[in-house]
Amino acid sequence: MTAPTPDPDHRDGARALTAREREILLHVVAGKSNREIAGELWLSARTVQTHLKNASRKLGVPNRTCLAVAALRHGIVPLHPSGPDGTDDRRDDGPGPRRRATRPFPRRDARHHRVVTLR
Repeated sequence: MTAPTPDPDHRDGARALTAREREILLHVVAGKSNREIAGELWLSARTVQTHLKNASRKLGVPNRTCLAVAALRHGIVPLHPSGPDGTDDRRDDGPGPRRRATRPFPRRDARHHRVVTLR
């Protein structure tokens, strides 16, 4: 596999990314697979792959790992994403994320056959 040819203005590639490409990069940095991203965003895995290929070309990087690193370096994706209410989900006094109470056994969502954690 050859490295994608960067756009002539690949330094401005971070600004050229679409909102969807940025959203997918957020999931890539979080360590999710194309199938996981597709399931969460209601896309096909092939569409996710196409968005990643376009983002790689715009940023001038050859693979997924370099794409995640470039997203962090260019500030496209924050190192510590905030929670849904805009605040950091980590405790001030501890190193890890705050755990919320969940049910002892996960419930299966009948429509999508995936495990759902209730909060």
